[in-house]
Amino acid sequence: TVVIEDNRKEHTFRNYKISRHQVTSQEISFNVELDSNSSIYTFAYFKNGDVASAFRYEGKTILPYPTGMSRLFCGLPLIGTEDVGIPVILNSLKFTPTTEREGVELEPTYNEENRKQFINSIDLYSQMLAYVAKKKMRNAFHIARIGRKYNGTQASNTQFVKIYLPKYKQSLLDNAVVVNDLEQFVSLANLKLPFKESKLDLDLYKVCSYINVGLLPRQQDYQAWFDVIDFTIFTNLQYTYTDLSKQIEEKANIY
Repeated sequence: TVVIEDNRKEHTFRNYKISRHQVTSQEISFNVELDSNSSIYTFAYFKNGDVASAFRYEGKTILPYPTGMSRLFCGLPLIGTEDVGIPVILNSLKFTPTTEREGVELEPTYNEENRKQFINSIDLYSQMLAYVAKKKMRNAFHIARIGRKYNGTQASNTQFVKIYLPKYKQSLLDNAVVVNDLEQFVSLANLKLPFKESKLDLDLYKVCSYINVGLLPRQQDYQAWFDVIDFTIFTNLQYTYTDLSKQIEEKANIY
């Protein structure tokens, strides 16, 4: 419970209270009270070895992480990891952060425990995606942004891109967490994203949907998936006008 006394404009008090509401093996909910208003916040929670992660959801819909939230935690957030290429938050008390607490080094000569927990995070991410697929939860793009950026030394960045990033990528490709244009849950590996000059193309999407039913994410998710996918990493997800023309040629006659 926290009481905040605010003297900026007028003398006011605000009362906050957070308490655990319900806990299961993979879910935890909190009752959050602000003055006289009360809300329930529910999270899916996962742990593998000494590394853990979570995401918030409502009903069957995954909610985004707060803007500017750190991706790495060692009990407390490691400030500076907000935009590294890890698709979910990772928390481990076994991490050894840098002196400035702005990241976790992965270079081979630095700390073996850091690398061990990152290996654990690969299976952890697979567990999370398998949970999403099993529960048929929507908006998985909120836990799908994978990038090449990583804080720390060049050696740490090289280790991240070479060892861990490809495994995160494969987990995302393998699990049926995307809703396609037939409202079916399918794996990202079985989909394409219409792509023109590094931008989405809704006209190409609509034409492609006539020729390739089930090949695209549903239209309302197209922008979101396009925004989180790095096409230099997921090169096989691109669908271009060249691909369209080849398919038209193969079909020979189109009404």
